[in-house]
Amino acid sequence: MNKLAIGVLDSGYEGLTLFEELVRAYRYETFIYINDIHNLPYEGQTGEAINKAVQKNIDILQSQGIKMLVVVSDLIVEHCQELLNSLEIPVINIVSAIIEYVNNNFEQKDLILLIKQEVIKANLYQKNFRYNHLFSINSTELTKIILNKQIKTSKSFFTSKEVFKNHYRRKADLLIISESYLLKLKTEIDEYVDVLEMISLPEVFQVQINHFEDLLEKKGKRKTMIISDLGKKEFYQQAYWLAGKYAYCQKSKMLIPNFGEQKNKDSHSKANDDE
Repeated sequence: MNKLAIGVLDSGYEGLTLFEELVRAYRYETFIYINDIHNLPYEGQTGEAINKAVQKNIDILQSQGIKMLVVVSDLIVEHCQELLNSLEIPVINIVSAIIEYVNNNFEQKDLILLIKQEVIKANLYQKNFRYNHLFSINSTELTKIILNKQIKTSKSFFTSKEVFKNHYRRKADLLIISESYLLKLKTEIDEYVDVLEMISLPEVFQVQINHFEDLLEKKGKRKTMIISDLGKKEFYQQAYWLAGKYAYCQKSKMLIPNFGEQKNKDSHSKANDDE
């Protein structure tokens, strides 16, 4: 067992729903989530700039003490694979996890892949799925629905219909969604897509995490923290779908050198304030 935290590395808000599911699944584990709102969008930036921003967030996580890194953004995987490969702790990334899950459980099936246009262009998934018939769909308009707080509205149903218009009522075996918060649109998606199964990202990641069973906690207290660029109030306004409330630190106010040290309790409280 290892009392260090599991770090969760994201680009924007897309992996927060997955973060919450992992927190629920591993009840004794400490989780520290971090994203990179300040530097988005990555498209158009140099590889060096993106790697520098991601390295900074990894450094923050490692300063808090992490035993494993879970990368929930395929954008980060696209731009920073070499950096992730260089780390000395186990790294689980969303692209490899989904590819392994699909290849182990599906063959000669019709798959729909709902991902960002940038990731479609990068061909991260398509070239690695074996023996399946794959349709790729741009998720950009559905992402706007989430961020504009339009879940379960006429706009969300209309947009879902438009996004899936080429697949309306056509049967498919699996719908693959890499942005976990898009699962909040399941009602709308079910209205216009006939799929036997929608990928369960928590299950996909749990398979990968459980490979490192010797690192996992079986008992004891745990903590959870979110670290981001925004003030606490603004962050929770943007991430309005979050079910739970977590300790929160704005990067510019971080005064704590180590998440778990009691002596930094006052600094932690100050970092949580948002004026």
